[in-house]
Amino acid sequence: MDDVTVTLTQDEALVVWAALRRWNDSDALDGLLLDGEPTALHRLLGALRDTLAATEGVEPSQVGAARSRLAG
Repeated sequence: MDDVTVTLTQDEALVVWAALRRWNDSDALDGLLLDGEPTALHRLLGALRDTLAATEGVEPSQVGAARSRLAG
């Protein structure tokens, strides 16, 4: 299978990572996801985590600031 590249700003990546992590840590999506979707979401969460950690790490204050800037 071919890889896909998605371009996000640092703020967008932080906010998407935080949302996916929150959903992953809760039962909110139980029963809603179809076959293959949990795997895809886990891989996206992992890719975002790895990318963010490689650049500067993920701190809660950074996520809050990114949300504020995107809400603009």
